Amino acid sequence: MPVTIEVEEGWLLCYRKKLIETKRNYSISNASISGDTSAGGLARIDQILTAQKPGIVLLQLGANDGCASVAVTDEKQSCRDVRHAQKAGAKVILLGMKIPPNYGKRYVDMFYNVIRN
Repeated sequence: MPVTIEVEEGWLLCYRKKLIETKRNYSISNASISGDTSAGGLARIDQILTAQKPGIVLLQLGANDGCASVAVTDEKQSCRDVRHAQKAGAKVILLGMKIPPNYGKRYVDMFYNVIRN
């Protein structure tokens, strides 16, 4: 079941508050689409990079892939493909995802380890 959080609790606002607290002069934008898969993110990333020209990209893909039981090999390829954002001059920080344990320990572990490998 999807979890709904208030905008004030979302990661974007949390990061903005932290940047203000630490007096860092960065702007943050959220290019995510709820329910999207890694393939969908990859389909949009070039357009986002061109339009926004970010210095840093926090990339967190895969939770919906895991929940849709996408093959781990497909997920691995998607994670490798996103690194082309570096070619656009952005520092890329790839963040891992954990899926619910009801998918079975083997799949959960394989999925979680995609980012690490």
